[in-house]
Amino acid sequence: MIKLIVFVKYLGYFSQIIGKREEKVSLDKGATVEVLLQNLAKKYGRKFEEAVASRAFRSAVILVNGEQADMKRKLNHGDNVVISFPMGGGSLRVCPRN
Repeated sequence: MIKLIVFVKYLGYFSQIIGKREEKVSLDKGATVEVLLQNLAKKYGRKFEEAVASRAFRSAVILVNGEQADMKRKLNHGDNVVISFPMGGGSLRVCPRN
């Protein structure tokens, strides 16, 4: 079967689980984001799998080439994928004009 390579970048909790920030991943042609995550869960074990299966993961940010992607998004050779939970905190402070 024809393979494709995607470049995966892990941010926050995901990089802590696997101990690295990025890697190249080989997948079968026609693979989706969901297939990528399943393969990564097999590779990195229980903690990654639990993060993927957790309710919190449903609000995770998955970007493919800078655009938010759903689980059914097909991947192409050379795609850049970012996996992270949403960033939180801070507040917007609006200063009045004088």
